[in-house]
Amino acid sequence: MSSSKPLSSLTVECLLKYLDPSLRLQLSATYPPVQHLEKSIPLHTKYLKLTDNTITVNQSTYQLTVFAENKVYQFDINQNAMQDLGEVEEDPTELRIDVRHGFDTGPMNVQIAQLMQLATGRRRAPRQSSGSGIQLKIGGRIEVLSYQRKMHEAMKYLLGRLFGGKTVKVNHLAIGCKTILRIPTSFKLHVENLEILDTNTYNNMETVRLMIEASSLPLNMVKFRPTNFTTNNHPIVRTARMLYIHATSTRRRFRDFIEALARLKNIRVHVESRDLSSGSWYMTVFRCWMRYGKKVGTYYTFGTTEETINSAMKVFGRLYGSRTGFDGQITINLKKTSQVVIRKVQQENEWILGMKVESR
Repeated sequence: MSSSKPLSSLTVECLLKYLDPSLRLQLSATYPPVQHLEKSIPLHTKYLKLTDNTITVNQSTYQLTVFAENKVYQFDINQNAMQDLGEVEEDPTELRIDVRHGFDTGPMNVQIAQLMQLATGRRRAPRQSSGSGIQLKIGGRIEVLSYQRKMHEAMKYLLGRLFGGKTVKVNHLAIGCKTILRIPTSFKLHVENLEILDTNTYNNMETVRLMIEASSLPLNMVKFRPTNFTTNNHPIVRTARMLYIHATSTRRRFRDFIEALARLKNIRVHVESRDLSSGSWYMTVFRCWMRYGKKVGTYYTFGTTEETINSAMKVFGRLYGSRTGFDGQITINLKKTSQVVIRKVQQENEWILGMKVESR
């Protein structure tokens, strides 16, 4: 009768190195003998998404929710089943994004927000009972925890347990926060591409920077949706090799947005601009280029409709006396040594207007 031999540490190390990141994290969390070895091996993941109540590693999601009185909440609640706005003590071992109610939650603001909550109803909301708790959902598995610690504390613990003290290399990091997100300082990431999911997090870019290893900078790509876009962007944005911007600027701030967009120093910029349907606004970008100049190699692309692109090409042709060439592009001199080539490109079902500065 043959007996199986235990795997050697070298074999386990090889398995952990090439194991799917989600399975590896679950194995480390449930099998203590491999935890020390697992922590010493760099973790590579294609996609990591962090919010105030979820962690997604590739296709696997860890989700925290609070339940009380047969209701489920995506945030912490107080004894009146309202969003908890209680002050959180400062902790030197953590980074923090706290955007509850859209403003800093100092003691005075907390009191004001709580009074507003009471004034807008729900005064008779049921108090928490023994039926309340925190639910952790991992894929199809659910674990229930007593509500003795806040959900943001549980999230901080989970981040530390999964990633703390490890070398974590992420191709695409997406991060967003609607309430409060507490991140252990031991949580450090090597990142290639960064996606900011909301304005709250965009306004806390310095905290995001502290999560990223300095050796990752400059980032390959930063994707975001600014509501107050200016030339005074965070260094992570200013130095990125490529920016991917969702243009949602209102008409009131239209000129400010165009000015800031045109004056970016980034060589590669893509703008999703379907809400800006006028072909003339691309001309405004070009005029800013004429005024401030652009380096050879600068390439802006705009995802929009074919109708908008056709309109823009007609505006360029009319104002600069240029005709669309046989290759579907217009060339306009920018400086003595450079020119702008404007192209209409179709990528599958998407239409893109490209503006690239080339040598003359």
